[in-house]
Amino acid sequence: AFSGAFGHAYGHRQANAHGAKPDDWARATDTPGAHSMTHLAKFMADVEPRDFLARQPDPSLLDGDAGQAGRLRSDKIVALRGAEGRMAAFYSAAGKPIRVRLDRLAEGRFWAFWFNPRNGQWHASGNETVRKTFFEAGVVTGPSAGIREFVCPSSGEGHDWVLALSAVEYL
Repeated sequence: AFSGAFGHAYGHRQANAHGAKPDDWARATDTPGAHSMTHLAKFMADVEPRDFLARQPDPSLLDGDAGQAGRLRSDKIVALRGAEGRMAAFYSAAGKPIRVRLDRLAEGRFWAFWFNPRNGQWHASGNETVRKTFFEAGVVTGPSAGIREFVCPSSGEGHDWVLALSAVEYL
């Protein structure tokens, strides 16, 4: 989704190779990580159609260390941009702070959203809800904007987050 694909098995070798036992693949597809893929798919389906169809990976939106993706652990941050830079989304695998180059987005005032891919809810003001809720309005973007660090609501292994920035309130 952010770097080109969702990944059909979320990295489970048991699902890919069908494991040593005949039912290993079924257990591997019924894990928290596999379920979070459905939440990310829902997130992507909620993106405005013109931005969804025009989205592309864009690491130039990130400033600083984007982390490392490993087979069993990751602190990688990836970014994508929508049509005309009116939307951007960032995935932080371990809740690592996200440093965004706001000058690379369309000029304006954006809404900022936190999405929890572990449960499919939106996070704002310390609360989570199924209703899309921004945590900040008026994020200045465009050529005169600088770099801004967004600190994820939680961090560490198993605390992945999506930051969405949008020129429209509804994403």
